[in-house]
Amino acid sequence: MRRKLAVLVLSAAGAPEAGRKFTILQGRALSYSLTTDEHGELVVDPAPPGPFDLAPWPQKPPGSEEQ
Repeated sequence: MRRKLAVLVLSAAGAPEAGRKFTILQGRALSYSLTTDEHGELVVDPAPPGPFDLAPWPQKPPGSEEQ
């Protein structure tokens, strides 16, 4: 079965996050990286078989500070 994942990435203020980078992780393995388009949309096609994580990269959003 082929799976397709479509995601809309928004900031905390609700605005689309253009150019935001993500990685696809399966277990401890890094599958590949993706970037949102100008509308904050990201499409994984085909989506990996089995469970996976869509992780932001870098882990903290740009401009955020450690607390």
